[in-house]
Amino acid sequence: MAYVSPLSYPWRPVSIARRPASPLLFAGERRLLADMGNGLAWGLFLGLIGGFISGVFEGLRIWDTATGRAGATEAVGYALIVNALAFGALLAALGALLPLLLRAAGIRLSRPSLAPIYLSGAAAIVFLLARLFFIFPARGLALAPGTSADVAFNILAAIGVAAVLFPFARLFAWPLLGATRRIAVAGLIVATALVLALPLQIFLETRSYLSLNRGSAAAVDLSVFDQPSRADLGQSLDDALARAGQGASEPPNIILVTVDALRADHLGACGNPVVQTPSMDLLASRGALSCTTYTSQPQSNPAFASLMTSTD
Repeated sequence: MAYVSPLSYPWRPVSIARRPASPLLFAGERRLLADMGNGLAWGLFLGLIGGFISGVFEGLRIWDTATGRAGATEAVGYALIVNALAFGALLAALGALLPLLLRAAGIRLSRPSLAPIYLSGAAAIVFLLARLFFIFPARGLALAPGTSADVAFNILAAIGVAAVLFPFARLFAWPLLGATRRIAVAGLIVATALVLALPLQIFLETRSYLSLNRGSAAAVDLSVFDQPSRADLGQSLDDALARAGQGASEPPNIILVTVDALRADHLGACGNPVVQTPSMDLLASRGALSCTTYTSQPQSNPAFASLMTSTD
């Protein structure tokens, strides 16, 4: 038997060609992502519109119950901005989630068929939340927790709104929402402007505060707060009280200390066992203390104006 070496055979290089992936392999995933982006744009656009409408009703309620018009105007502006952003974010998330739910359920709908669903669904959600909190709140639901009957009634009412609106939405929803790119650009521009509105207001108010003329503030004796420790602060306060009693002919030396958005029950002097405010407790122990004084407005600027002028 003859032995044949494998090296004697003519070896040929073997080329392994990979089969190109089918363009339809990820078509379903690409379509799903496109539908999610489309739903996000539609939800943001409809949410901003619904949020503005809801903010109008909240603003009317604020305006009707406010004691001062200056603070009410600012609060109404906040209501419009916050409602628009909140509804826009909520409906954008729900709009992006709906294609996932439809795919999981095995339901395929074209975009013209989805448009009235988005429009009527957005109207139902806006109606439900606005009905619960701003539009004729059932049993004072805007001021106190509602019962399960209140919530159930409003959910059924929102479903009724969607059912009544859907046949009409089929006529104009697609012409309204068909230009998805324009709607997405418009929604992003409006949302960005609203997001920047609040920081811009804070910046402008800060500039106005810094440019104020302090007047006679330099004549106020602030040395009492320059002490290195709370023990020295207490002694300095005692000395200041003693000097104030002797110099009755001198103008009063008054320092107004304000803390924005500080609740009275968050002070140790008002009985809070956890929060430690030793310096403020020292001031409270050597003066008149009230833990049940209420502001006339829940906004800073009108509250300070009321404090300085004794008017609402």
